[in-house]
Amino acid sequence: MNERLQLILACIRVGRANVLTTHDIAKITNLSVRGVREGIAELRLNYSVPIVASRSLPRGYYFAENDDEYTAWVLQYKKQIKTEQKLLNSLRTTSWDSYKKLKEQDNVSV
Repeated sequence: MNERLQLILACIRVGRANVLTTHDIAKITNLSVRGVREGIAELRLNYSVPIVASRSLPRGYYFAENDDEYTAWVLQYKKQIKTEQKLLNSLRTTSWDSYKKLKEQDNVSV
């Protein structure tokens, strides 16, 4: 594991009450926000590190302290996947220039 990933991993705390945002981790590690996000994805995918995240307050990354915290994250993630799948399905069945008709109807210019 490289130094960047080790720095990120060292920041992650146990329990939802101890979350750190991407910006917090970036400040602590002196990495970019993008670098932190990519690092967390790499830790999850390549090293199977069970970093979970909360999108509701308090927002941020953490290690689940118990089954309830982990289950809440899984449910939140499944909901996100379902929403993204709906979006993809909708856009796949839509003409790429259909927005032009909507703009014309509302007299909206770009």
